[in-house]
Formats: sequence, C-alpha cells, structure tokens
Amino acid sequence: MYRFIFMTYMIATTTSKFVCGSDTLGLYFIYLTNLTYFVQLIYSIIYFVLLLTVRIRRQNVESRLFPSSFSHESYLPWMEKIVWILVNIVSVIPHGVTIGYWGFVAGE
Repeated sequence: MYRFIFMTYMIATTTSKFVCGSDTLGLYFIYLTNLTYFVQLIYSIIYFVLLLTVRIRRQNVESRLFPSSFSHESYLPWMEKIVWILVNIVSVIPHGVTIGYWGFVAGE
C-alpha cells in the first residue's frame, strides 16, 4: 500500500509540475533537483511494478535468493537488478545535489 501511495504522489506532483509550468517545460531537465525528482519517479514506478509481479506470481523470493547450502544457484532477475541500482542512485543523489548547491552558494 505504501509503494502505491508513494508512486501516486510522485506521478501527481510530476504531472502538476509539467502542467502548471508549461511555459518552462523545455527547461525542466536542466535543474539537478528536477532530474533527481524524475529518477525518483522512475524508481517508484519500477518498484511498484516489481512488487505487483512478485505478488501476482506468488514467487517465493526467499527461497530464490537464499537457496539451501548445497545449491549455489541464487539469482536476481533483471527488474530487481534495476531496482537495486535505482535505490542506490535515489538514496545518494539528493544529498550530493544539496551539498553541491550549498557549496556553490557559500563560495560566493
């Protein structure tokens, strides 16, 4: 439920930025804060789709990721690899943007 609310919030706010700021639509992606927000939007959509597919297929994720000690056949599907990469990006980039911004502002 949380992921659905988060995804809906991200879609609604990004859509409102595009609709309300239609005069500066071409300049949306030149700001790092907007790029970070867009990456978070992509992350929230892919994560929600991943959760739905796991829930619908009723996959036993634990037995797939942590097989018995006699078997060394654990694997990570491509969609989970993408989510893993995106969660690392989404958790680091906002801090870098903030530190970079205030580093430039304080330098003036």
